[in-house]
Amino acid sequence: MDDPVQHSRKRRIIAQAVTTEAVKSMESIILGHVDQFCELLTPSTSQQNGTWSEPLDVKVAANCFTFDTLTDVALGRSPDMLTSEKNRWILSLLPKAVKFLHTMGHMPILLCLYYLPFKSQMAKDMTMYHQDLSEKIAQHRIRQGTRSDGDKADVLSYLINAKDPETGGADTTALAITAALFYLAQYPSSLIKLRTEPQQAFDSKDSIRMGPVLLSCLYLRACLDEAMRLVPAVGGVLPRTVLPPGLVIANEYCPPGTIVGVPGYAMNHHPEYFPEPFSFRPERWIVGSLGPGKTTVTEADVRRSQAAFLQFSQGPRGCVGKHLAYAELSLAVASVVWSFDMEVSNKASSLAKFQDRDDWREAMSSRGEIPTGDICP
Repeated sequence: MDDPVQHSRKRRIIAQAVTTEAVKSMESIILGHVDQFCELLTPSTSQQNGTWSEPLDVKVAANCFTFDTLTDVALGRSPDMLTSEKNRWILSLLPKAVKFLHTMGHMPILLCLYYLPFKSQMAKDMTMYHQDLSEKIAQHRIRQGTRSDGDKADVLSYLINAKDPETGGADTTALAITAALFYLAQYPSSLIKLRTEPQQAFDSKDSIRMGPVLLSCLYLRACLDEAMRLVPAVGGVLPRTVLPPGLVIANEYCPPGTIVGVPGYAMNHHPEYFPEPFSFRPERWIVGSLGPGKTTVTEADVRRSQAAFLQFSQGPRGCVGKHLAYAELSLAVASVVWSFDMEVSNKASSLAKFQDRDDWREAMSSRGEIPTGDICP
């Protein structure tokens, strides 16, 4: 949205639904899907007791979790992808839709092609998704009105009570979950360290809840941020308009009104802000830890990294649903590492070449009564 006044108004409305307090009231919804996510990853009975499962496509499971959770949180009803394959065809639309929206964002004049009578198959599929699933769920939820059960409030409950009913969409955390589990499987020492943190903070997997105890798990947050830094969900640039009197970039003068931008991937891998930029180093986010180059991480180091971290954008255009995204990520990843050991089944995959693709899988092993810190052979 180009109009800053309209953007500010809509942001204030949406912000009412994703405050820390609002997200806390949605906790029971998120936890229900976290349990389903773990159940989907759980090896069959014949493969339990510390033995490895057949390889699982964690990307698909993470997408199902995110889609079910966000739909349920936003509208009070999900397509049940975690428990049924019926609606999983929607997942094939996501990468196509991202490419489409990314292209339209840079060349909006092409948007007229979407309305031509000879639509592409993707456009037809998107229309079917919107009409046959998304619209039905939304209309069903609107007819319900405001929920009376505060423990199961959803985003629409807050927006119905807002002063203006207009709102926008939501982000996905599936790629962040996939990336986090991928890198943790590649770095067993980080996986053991991460597992120890929630096990010391909570009595059981089922006692993992939002709140100050979960927020105190600094290594969990560091692992999430490091995974999102290495594999940012936003592939394009973050556009900004050059203000008067202009700007000189790489010895090139950009006059006022020029649209410029930096790709999040490039910023997140800049060695000036992130030493050893292609290495998975969660410690770089924790003051006092031994970070890249075996140097002690200082407050200045963390501030510099945080200033360059563009996963949720920054400033007035920053992601308004950041609290919700971190809640989903923290609860899901903490529960998974508590419950399972994991390894990447395709050992030939290069860390530097990791992408959101289908050429790697993870094998899961239900931990059961395995002592803390042990790795299944």
